[in-house]
Amino acid sequence: MERVKIGIPAYKEGLKSIDELLNGGIPRNNLVLVTGPTGSGKSILSLQFLVNGAQKFGEKGMYISFEQNKEDIIREASTFNWDLKKLEREGKLRVISFRVMSEHAVSVNREIKNQIDSFKPERLVFDSLSSYIVSMETIGYLEILMDYDLERKSNVQISPEMAMRRSIMELVETIKSARITAFLISERSEESEYLSRDTISEFLVDGVLVLNFIGVGTEEFGTIQIRKMRHTKHAHTTYQTFITDEGMKIGEESIGTLR
Repeated sequence: MERVKIGIPAYKEGLKSIDELLNGGIPRNNLVLVTGPTGSGKSILSLQFLVNGAQKFGEKGMYISFEQNKEDIIREASTFNWDLKKLEREGKLRVISFRVMSEHAVSVNREIKNQIDSFKPERLVFDSLSSYIVSMETIGYLEILMDYDLERKSNVQISPEMAMRRSIMELVETIKSARITAFLISERSEESEYLSRDTISEFLVDGVLVLNFIGVGTEEFGTIQIRKMRHTKHAHTTYQTFITDEGMKIGEESIGTLR
């Protein structure tokens, strides 16, 4: 099986890297949900996935953001000495930020497809599903979807929740049809029983990486768990994560829970 390496190393000698936890890496073209609460390291892990792909593995990457502008993404990456501007000049990376308040919903989705088709990335990060849904609601995309022929053909009233799920399914289909190894970032409430805010993406993707931030007494640390990964064996327990000057690193197996 052809695999894509994330490239996040072990925190110290004797521990396992994330690719070792994945039995060698993510199966190529898998679509992976990266989920967790604010501050758990989702964007850092995802940027690291793209930078390692460009610098170490010769794979072009694309970062699509509905949360931050391009300058803020470049600034955040620079704190880890990741030079996104240089990678863009070399044609190894493309960073795209959408400000949909002034955009039409149809043009946003068409532009996403056009960018993927023109740049042909091998790795993609979509940040984030949560913000994408809010943006689509803002510009009336859900109302557009609710007017679909589906409502007239089925004689069933299409609710906003059904329209939201349809928009997520269309986005997932666009990315999967391009045959890219992709990370979809999603916020997750610590109280929620679901792994994503939209409650459906965890069932559509091939893999789920759950990040969290845990306090044990006076100690606080991040964690990661591979909750799901199709087409490969993988570790199932929770491991500590550490944010260093070089990005995220994987620590020891943790006895902490995800809740």
